[in-house]
Amino acid sequence: EGVPEYAQFFESFKNGVADSVRGFSHGLEVDFSAFDPNNYANAMRVVATENGNQRSFDEFGTGEQQILLMAFAKAYAQTFSKNSLVLIIEEPEAHLHPLALRWLKEYIYNLCGDGLQVVLSTHSPDFVDMNNLDGIARVYKTEDGLTHVKQVSKSDLVNFCIDSGVPENKVSERGIGEYYETKLTPDQAKGFFANQVLLVEGETELKALPVFFRRLNHSLASEGVEIVSCGGKNAIPLLWRLFSAFDIECKCLFDADGGCGNNELCRLLGISQNQITTSESAFVCGDRYAFYRYNFEKCMKAQIAEYEVLLEEIRSNYLIKSKPSEACVMAKIMDKSSIPIFVFQLWDMISQGTEESVKEPVNFDEFGSYGFGAYDALDR
Repeated sequence: EGVPEYAQFFESFKNGVADSVRGFSHGLEVDFSAFDPNNYANAMRVVATENGNQRSFDEFGTGEQQILLMAFAKAYAQTFSKNSLVLIIEEPEAHLHPLALRWLKEYIYNLCGDGLQVVLSTHSPDFVDMNNLDGIARVYKTEDGLTHVKQVSKSDLVNFCIDSGVPENKVSERGIGEYYETKLTPDQAKGFFANQVLLVEGETELKALPVFFRRLNHSLASEGVEIVSCGGKNAIPLLWRLFSAFDIECKCLFDADGGCGNNELCRLLGISQNQITTSESAFVCGDRYAFYRYNFEKCMKAQIAEYEVLLEEIRSNYLIKSKPSEACVMAKIMDKSSIPIFVFQLWDMISQGTEESVKEPVNFDEFGSYGFGAYDALDR
């Protein structure tokens, strides 16, 4: 510690560790011990103290080990390295509390300003930052077993948006990252880790559809599907463009509200006003889109004979009145034989190209207008 550069290194490392664990519920301090004073740089060992008790490095969890290593790399780069270092971190979110994870993300991004180039391999949507659009690479495997990498630059995304109908004066390379940063939530960013996303308007479908599918013994996770709530019909096109640019298959579900509803969305999906206004069905399902003639509630009412009775039971017994809560509870308590036809149609659309889709198709005409007995017939 009498050597100035090592003293500086140690002080920088110690401060880096203290700074990096601010999101932790316990304190973490460090010191060095050297087995060979003649070869200090290669022999020094990190000794960590947690709440006053000395711990060996191996006693810490993966998350804490990564914190120590990142602080070490930062201090080394600041003190000794004249050139940039590359720090590669595998799953930095491992074993961390959610708040500590978000703090770690901030810390890692700050590292990039201290002479470090950081490469992350992550399964956490918290690390997907649209401000760092050029640095996002989607790594995935296809059915042929090959690994693919998809990177989209700001100019790529701008061109994709323009090619899919966005006016040129409404999008720019300078602002597209900031635009999507304000639009994309961590829950929506889960779509980056899916093979297919089902874009829905709001919370009602997000909460109720997975319950319906589970009751029919279908798993969205096993199909690699993520349901993404867009927070309104107007946001579906912008998320469709983002995920599609990264080669993620998108399918859309929305309320037609008795008319086209959203001209941009319909144009994007190739749906005409006439298709909606002339439809006599409460629900229309294509290969990559589906829409309610009016909305979710009216479709449920049209396809479930006991809908009003169930709704009154839910409001009386569960004391809830929000539409997403009502839909979720109804999906849980209704008889399986009464599950509406549109749920089966949606699953068929989602599972196209999977093992589910090659099963013998169901003739829904056998079940009448309400779909009674649909589950048992499908099972047969």
